[in-house]
Amino acid sequence: MNFARTRHLATVLAIASVLLASGGHWLLLQSVAWGGMLISYSTRTSISEAISRTFDGKHPCKLCRVVQAGREKETDRPTLPSPRIPDLFCDLRRVTVPSCQAELPQVTSALHRLNSLDRRPPIPPPKAR
Repeated sequence: MNFARTRHLATVLAIASVLLASGGHWLLLQSVAWGGMLISYSTRTSISEAISRTFDGKHPCKLCRVVQAGREKETDRPTLPSPRIPDLFCDLRRVTVPSCQAELPQVTSALHRLNSLDRRPPIPPPKAR
C-alpha cells in the first residue's frame, strides 16, 4: 500500500512539473479568470452575451491582465545560447569519398559495346516448327 501511495505521488509530481515547465500554470489561471468572468457577466446579461464578452478579448478582467503580463514577461526573457555538442556519430570533416575515376573508362567502353549490339529481330522472323 505504501508503494502505491509513493507511485501516485511521483506521478502527480511529474505531471505538475511538466505542466509548470510548459506554461500550464498560465492556462490554469486563465481558465479560472474565464470562469469568473463568465459567472460575473451572466448575472448581468444573457448567457450568449456573457460568453461573447468573456472570450472576445475586449473586456479583460484583472486576472486576465495579470496572466497576459506574466506570459509576456516569460517570453521576454533572453535565452542562453546552447553549447555546441559535437556529433560523435557523423563527423562530416572526416568522411572521405573514394575516387571512382579509374573505373569510369571501363564502364564507358562496356556501354559502347552494349549500344553497338544489333537488337532488331531477324528478318524474316524464324518459322516455328
